[in-house]
Amino acid sequence: MSKRNDNQLAKLATKYRNAKLTETQKKVAEEIAYKGLTGKLEEEIAKEYNISRSTIWRWKALPSFNEETNRIVREYQKSHLVDVNNILIHILQEGTEKSKLKAIELYYRNQGLFKDVTEVTEKKEVNVNVDDILKELDDM
Repeated sequence: MSKRNDNQLAKLATKYRNAKLTETQKKVAEEIAYKGLTGKLEEEIAKEYNISRSTIWRWKALPSFNEETNRIVREYQKSHLVDVNNILIHILQEGTEKSKLKAIELYYRNQGLFKDVTEVTEKKEVNVNVDDILKELDDM
C-alpha cells in the first residue's frame, strides 16, 4: 500500500474513533445494552430504527459505539449494587460455609483485592557427564 493510502486510512480511522454518535446510534446502543432484559433481537432493533442489520454490525465496529454501549451497561450494573450487597450480606449471615466462602471470594474479586496466583514448577531432566564438564572447564 502506498504512503498516501496509509495516511488516508489513518485519517479515516481517527475520524471514526473520535466520531460523535448520532441520536439513532445512541438509541440503538441503548437497545443493544438492554437486549438481555428486553429480549429483543438485533434484527428487531434494526427494523424498529429503520436500519439494516449490517448497519448495526458496522456500528459495533466503531469504538465510540462500543464505549457508549458499555457505558450504559456499567450504569445499569451500578444500579443493582445495593441489591447485590444485600444478597451477599444475607449469604454471609445465613448461608452454608461453602456459600459464605464463595460470597467472600466474589466480594474481594469485585473490590480488586483477590488475585489468582498460579505457581509453576518446572522439572527438567538433564543428562550430564561430569568428566565432560571438567574437561570443558580445563580447556577454558
